[in-house]
Amino acid sequence: MGYSLRYICSRILVVTIIMEVIFMFIHLTILEGRDKRKPSRTVRNRPRHTKLIPYILPSNNSTFNRPIHDHDEVYEKSNISLLLDSGRTPNRTKLYDPLVLHNKHVDSFVRGNASVESEPSAKESGERWTCRQISKIEIIDDLGRGTTKQAFLGQYNGTDVCVKMVTSSVTDVRTCLRKQSLSAGQCFLLANYKLMKEIGLILQLKHHSIIKMIGYCIRSEANTKNTKDHGVVMATEIGVKVTPYRIQKMPWSQRLQAVVDLASLFHYMHASPLGSLRIGDFKQSQFVFVNGRIKLSDLDDVTNEERVCRRDRDCHILAEPAKVPCLNGVCSGINAKANLLLGAVELIQPLLAGAPSPVRNATERLLDDLNYKRLSSIQFKDDIERIVEIWLSSNP
Repeated sequence: MGYSLRYICSRILVVTIIMEVIFMFIHLTILEGRDKRKPSRTVRNRPRHTKLIPYILPSNNSTFNRPIHDHDEVYEKSNISLLLDSGRTPNRTKLYDPLVLHNKHVDSFVRGNASVESEPSAKESGERWTCRQISKIEIIDDLGRGTTKQAFLGQYNGTDVCVKMVTSSVTDVRTCLRKQSLSAGQCFLLANYKLMKEIGLILQLKHHSIIKMIGYCIRSEANTKNTKDHGVVMATEIGVKVTPYRIQKMPWSQRLQAVVDLASLFHYMHASPLGSLRIGDFKQSQFVFVNGRIKLSDLDDVTNEERVCRRDRDCHILAEPAKVPCLNGVCSGINAKANLLLGAVELIQPLLAGAPSPVRNATERLLDDLNYKRLSSIQFKDDIERIVEIWLSSNP
């Protein structure tokens, strides 16, 4: 037929990707069905000795309840009442289930840990939106674009949602289109594959600090920016970007709450159902605040692959030794170390800056230990729990 080798290879690549996506979603559908038969750690199944403190949400005019654009630097102090403030009890010494941290008041400070395994859902009915609901979302505004996808503010029956889809404006597609060897359809196919990978990850990972997916629709290869017929669309709860300015304006108790949530997230990612996971492109922009709580919102670069190596010195982070061994050709444990070190640079140091005097020494020691890579994810989680204990005991 006279086909070139490049053409044949490109066709094989496209067919291979389509088959992988099909098998992945068949596998996820089976897993999701199995998970529904397992008892979840919901409020009803919590240990009897665990106290659940009511969580007071922000008012509707709070900045944490509305989308904020890059140019919007207005900060309105939220009237959120953190569980730290509402959950104190006279008894500060009795220990409780370590899964929900040390005790009643610490449990209240880190609400959500006991329900890590429960299915995320934005609707009270617990049903995830399908193409029927996704098609009725009205796009209100552009929230920004990144390497793989573009985010929009959408509205469905008066509910604000974040709509994510691949468009011609994202970096991956624009870079691909500049190449003469691939068609526009092939460029969109590769980008949509990353979005479907993100959908697949959220379906399998259950943690309160991972963004909740309201629903998704996978129906075609069309790219129209219209929720009625766009090929691959994901809808999530809406949050506001984590920025240095927003962190700086947060009260200390809320910043400490965010670090507690991050410690729980990093520990979960180290021992996730998919193996030890690493946030590939770790930046503040990968995270959002939802009702004042920090959440990982961008998962398309999350991976469970650990770096290939020949010797220990090949295992480095930010051009520095990671203090992890090279075992069987891979840097064993580098994913957890990378999350901790990059998380310290991007989030933990800014969040713990200006610690009040009762916990200043403890936070400085914690940051030093992170900087010198002395801590594992569980040690970091234990250390931040101790800081919470000190802080709560100094504020009776």
